Amino acid sequence: EALAEVVDSLAEAGDGGLAARPEAREVCWPGSGPVLTPVYERGRLPVGFAAEGPVVVSDVDTTVAVPGGWRYELDEHRTGWLTRTGARP
Repeated sequence: EALAEVVDSLAEAGDGGLAARPEAREVCWPGSGPVLTPVYERGRLPVGFAAEGPVVVSDVDTTVAVPGGWRYELDEHRTGWLTRTGARP
């Protein structure tokens, strides 16, 4: 039930609509342990999609794990970019 609530809250947050609706999985992040994390299918994401970590973006040939303090953005060429948003350790 908690998993469904996380997915619903992410979808309501304006993350690109139902086509970009993530599933949520428990992912072990270094220093944080298991965290319920949105997992997106890259092929379903619209151009301009952006998400703050922690988030996982999965594709047929790669998986991008975006930790907290980082942002993933899909540009007009469908290239994914990571940008640091938090303070450097």
